[in-house]
Amino acid sequence: MKNFITLIYCSFFLNLFCYGQQSLGYDLQITSAPLTPLENATLLISNTEDTFAKKIILPFEFSLNNDVVSDIWISQVGALSTKITDDEIEDDILIGYYSENGFDQTLYVIENDILKVEWQNNTTAILQIWLYKNGKVDFRYGDQFNLNTEESILAIVKNYNSDEDIFSNGWLLQNDGTNEFLMEICEVDIESSSPKNNQIYEFTPFLSDANKLPYEFTTVIESYNELENATEITFDDADFVLDLPFNFSVFDTTSNQLFVSAGVIALETATENTYNYIIPAAIYDEFESMDVSYTITGESGNQIVKIQWKDAEIYDNLGNWMNFQAWIYENGTIEYRYGSSQIADSVDIEHKLLIGFIQNYSDDTDNIENLWYFNGNGDAPNLERICNIDYGFLDLLSLPIENRVYRFTKNTVDVADYQLDRNIKISPTITHGTVQISSDEPIEEIQIFNTTGVLIQNHTSHIENTYQLDLSNVQNGNYFIRMTTNNGVITKKVVKL
Repeated sequence: MKNFITLIYCSFFLNLFCYGQQSLGYDLQITSAPLTPLENATLLISNTEDTFAKKIILPFEFSLNNDVVSDIWISQVGALSTKITDDEIEDDILIGYYSENGFDQTLYVIENDILKVEWQNNTTAILQIWLYKNGKVDFRYGDQFNLNTEESILAIVKNYNSDEDIFSNGWLLQNDGTNEFLMEICEVDIESSSPKNNQIYEFTPFLSDANKLPYEFTTVIESYNELENATEITFDDADFVLDLPFNFSVFDTTSNQLFVSAGVIALETATENTYNYIIPAAIYDEFESMDVSYTITGESGNQIVKIQWKDAEIYDNLGNWMNFQAWIYENGTIEYRYGSSQIADSVDIEHKLLIGFIQNYSDDTDNIENLWYFNGNGDAPNLERICNIDYGFLDLLSLPIENRVYRFTKNTVDVADYQLDRNIKISPTITHGTVQISSDEPIEEIQIFNTTGVLIQNHTSHIENTYQLDLSNVQNGNYFIRMTTNNGVITKKVVKL
């Protein structure tokens, strides 16, 4: 197993590809209709002005990507943003078109709890974006929209950082010549998506738990005590293999072995050279030195494996260190426990400390499926998921305070779904043609949908425990494989390249 944390910090050079299925949280419907110019609209920006964007105050609160705002920045290039600093767009963005030259005129009107923004060239309406009080978003295109197809983009971007030119999650409209669908993107350098003339792209919000961390997270305060009668762990180039007295599950992986390294615990998944990571503390450039040990307490059925990193020295022998533990409970609970630490005032911890979880990291391809990380203050952090591993996710502003416990308790409502998820495997999740399904239980039906909900394939007969799907004749893009069994329905995502 590679040194994962070193790889994370070198990801800029390794060009990691994110294939996780982060839910946008909207249903997309596409209809054909001519664009009707706005009436009684207010001129906001003209190309004669030296102004990139202007802010308007909404008469209602609007939720975009789970962020609630009461004002919107409107730019002359065909985009809306929840925040803007000077001439740089930041935070969540709706992009209906992008051109460095912008449009001749940008107008808007607010009526019936709908913000309607229109971009014109030569007084002809080219593009409109509508924001509804209920959270719905419309992208509306006229019959003269494709002024420059190389600049034609319909995209929704979350947490764009203009200083780094990077974002945490993005979704781009794709056209395979027959169908239009959304594809998750992780890079700023993207190709045209070419939405069509006289089309309305309606995004209706829905409640989704897709990619939700399958744990309830709480922070508590409990005294930090060093382990007693603990067994020393030593490792050089290889991780220490810790055998568990019970089977332990993280995401879709169940194992009785843990790989322990510098502030990181890994479980190998059923896919060769692929791992899930439990990360109580990972420091940029790693820890210089530390004492690592473990102990197992409790009776069968209620055992706890406790792993301790003592006097973990960081920042090149400058006298900075921290103490922490990870407790692995037989019932599936995970705890990150933090003891005393010392960080000099001259040391900036921001962007250097990673605490969280990684799902399905591949040693062979350097791909990840999901990364959850903590940001904010260390005593009461926020937990977020990102798509782009290059995004500046190391955002803990301070170390967790002494005697702080981060507790992760399994969601009991998701037990059945996760059991079904473990029983059915799909490989590979990124394919040029075939996908193999392996199941521990009979599958009654397999359906394949594109991202707009169109049924592409349906299989109901001769389904064995190992079944091969042929996607060689479908267009490139994202697809959802829906499998029905006696115990429920499970949906998994694949990417056809």
